Amino acid sequence: MKNSLNIILLSIVLMAGLNLSAQKQHFSENTASLEIEGRIMNTKGAYQVEVRRLSLVPDTFVIQDDRKKFRIYLEKNNCYTIRISKNGFADKLVFINTALPEDLDDLYRFSFDTHLISSQNPQNDGTLSGTLPDAFIYFNKEKDCFLYDRKQTERIREDLLSRAF
Repeated sequence: MKNSLNIILLSIVLMAGLNLSAQKQHFSENTASLEIEGRIMNTKGAYQVEVRRLSLVPDTFVIQDDRKKFRIYLEKNNCYTIRISKNGFADKLVFINTALPEDLDDLYRFSFDTHLISSQNPQNDGTLSGTLPDAFIYFNKEKDCFLYDRKQTERIREDLLSRAF
């Protein structure tokens, strides 16, 4: 467990800090193992979504419409970050591990709605905004689906903070 936590932490740190020039990722429903659908519920106007896989430059796109969903296809057995940003709000960072057992080749789906926190909010001091994951999503073999794990996300955040200070 501790070993896998260290691997996850190292992946997050590397993905957050990498800015390598390489080809962008363009995955289709045909090559993907996970379809992520997300929506911001509390903002008006456009927001930006950035998808990054280790060693690739991010794919960035702008969602123009209020409350419009975005859809991203991710390949099997990779680690990704999705950064959601909007002027005047703290970035939201989602970490996704698409590791699947070898015998599974299905397209799984994970959908979420979220809220962005205003940069004027007293709870948002801005110092770690967008650098620590707000959510960790992974495949749960017993439930045969991708899950958001609040406790694992909190453990990762606490471990990263303890290593940083």
